[in-house]
Amino acid sequence: SSPSPREKRLINRRAAVERNRNALTPYQKRKQHLIEEAKKNLTVSAEDSALIDTPYVSARTLHRNVLAAVINEDIQKMKELMANPKMPIDALTTQYSFADARIPLVEAFATGKVEVIMPVLIAMIEKRKKGVDTTYYEPISGEMV
Repeated sequence: SSPSPREKRLINRRAAVERNRNALTPYQKRKQHLIEEAKKNLTVSAEDSALIDTPYVSARTLHRNVLAAVINEDIQKMKELMANPKMPIDALTTQYSFADARIPLVEAFATGKVEVIMPVLIAMIEKRKKGVDTTYYEPISGEMV
């Protein structure tokens, strides 16, 4: 005998439950998406929108540009960035972000290549000798310009 309409609905419902047993809930999907996005944002590359040259960038982005240049072993780009009067003195010793502790100086040493390490050290010494042009500093809140 063939199953009744009620039995067919019950069979279909059981099959749907079995198919979805290991599926993520909407909350879990959203959380997984946020985790994947955070992982993507921690990756430093020349294509990262935060690392593209723009007329105005935050002081934090300047550090990140230097890190990207060192990771990509683009010594010419790193020298140009360090020659920028806006670049802070500690740019080569500042970590990428709170969550990503990569530092340009350490990344240069991690390559194990003298042709990467020496320009980074020289740029750091030159920057410390030259200093930062204070006319580029942003005014502190409430400070008159």
